[in-house]
Amino acid sequence: MLERFYKAVSYIERNLDRPIRLNEVAAAANYSPYHFSRMFKAMTADSVTEYVRRRRLTVAADRLLADGEVSLMQLALDVGFESQESFTKAFKGMFNVTPGNYRKNKDPMRLLYRDPYGHSEHIHLSYQLEKEPKIITRPGMKVVGMAHNFVDRDLSLKEVWSGFKPEMEGVPNRVGKLGFGIYEAYYEAGEEVGFTYWCAVEVNNFDDVLEGFQAREIPEQQYAVFLHRGPLPNLHKTLKYIWGSWLPKSKYEYVSSPELEIYPANYVATEKDAELQLYIPVSLQP
Repeated sequence: MLERFYKAVSYIERNLDRPIRLNEVAAAANYSPYHFSRMFKAMTADSVTEYVRRRRLTVAADRLLADGEVSLMQLALDVGFESQESFTKAFKGMFNVTPGNYRKNKDPMRLLYRDPYGHSEHIHLSYQLEKEPKIITRPGMKVVGMAHNFVDRDLSLKEVWSGFKPEMEGVPNRVGKLGFGIYEAYYEAGEEVGFTYWCAVEVNNFDDVLEGFQAREIPEQQYAVFLHRGPLPNLHKTLKYIWGSWLPKSKYEYVSSPELEIYPANYVATEKDAELQLYIPVSLQP
């Protein structure tokens, strides 16, 4: 898996001087855009778009000091910006200095990427996460719920569940007391990845589906099941470990099938000992 990731990085480096689309980078690594974007962000702390922007600006900063003859306009075009104005704005936003002043000062800078796992991540991995998942096959099920479309940075689990929780108890034909967060239907949304997120409950049939609700079946699937323990705002740390560490190093590969978050009854997102399960669809690598 890591070799495929580095192929994608090499593809980016070779094409910094032209527009780069997410699906092209993902294809270079032989991943789906959604799977690749999540793994890439977990491993670099940047989206693909942000990483490309940072690399272009770093290349530009190096060239500003090495080539005193290149004009700012030509440099902007060479590193993939459409105008000198957009390049100058992005450069100043990154380095807190304009390209012209940077060249005059002749003070080398470089982008600093933070350590992939800081102190808080170490504590999380040590005490709040089961690092080795259970591999299980979960039978198919029927669910009813509310579906919303998002791009990754726009999803607020707190907001979507606050709208669904008051309705859960009234869903006809409900089975059990668990709540299901379901990620599926991934698609490209400009330079980002969009997806559908469901707040749902299991039902035994689709009779009497309430207005505003939707119904669907989740097929039988093999999953890697992780236990996340702690407040919901820390969930990104668990996901970072799954996509950035465990999955690339494991003998499994991601399968394009719905991912599940399973919430127990009376789950309280702010409690330090709150637990939920993450079901990542996988299969053994060939």
